Amino acid sequence: MPRGDALTIASDLIQGGLLLVATAAFLANTSRLRCATLHIRLFWILMSVGMIFWLTYQGCGITLRSSSVRMCPIPSWATLFCSCIWCP
Repeated sequence: MPRGDALTIASDLIQGGLLLVATAAFLANTSRLRCATLHIRLFWILMSVGMIFWLTYQGCGITLRSSSVRMCPIPSWATLFCSCIWCP
């Protein structure tokens, strides 16, 4: 596939789909039937919350890139939120 808008959209959709499947798999592990102890269940709940945040962040980026007509991206609220967390 040549570089351009089609490649960007295709890779974003594949990445978003895989991330959605992984999030669903993590959410399935949070049920009481699959977890022997509270610690294991808490682990899967926290992993699911992290995946949901990541999916939200990627969804904002995918929406921005697919709907933007300019080459320079405009930071979304998720980008600003994550930069405030990661930068001291």
